Amino acid sequence: MCAPDTVNGPEGWRLVLAGITTAPCFVADEEASGACQDWSGELTPNVAADHGNWIGAYPPLYYATMNIFATTDIQASALVMRFVNVVLYLAIMTALA
Repeated sequence: MCAPDTVNGPEGWRLVLAGITTAPCFVADEEASGACQDWSGELTPNVAADHGNWIGAYPPLYYATMNIFATTDIQASALVMRFVNVVLYLAIMTALA
C-alpha cells in the first residue's frame, strides 16, 4: 500500500497513506487520545516516509502474510490483522496442547 517516492529519492523513501505517519501522536502520553490521528479520506499514498519494512528489517513471511489484509482503510486493516493474529495464536497453542 505504498509507492516509490521520486521526490525524496528512491533509496529508503516511500509514499504512504496519511494516517500511518501520524499514528504515534499519542505514544508515551497517557493523557492523549487516539483521536489525534489524522485519517484522511485520500485513498492514494501521498505522504513521504523513510521508515518501514521496505528495507527488509522485519520477518518477510509475517509481512507477506499480513499484506493480504492491507487496504486503504487503515483502521479496518489493523483490526483484521490483529484478529488474524489472535486466530493464528489460538490455532498454534491448541495444536501444541
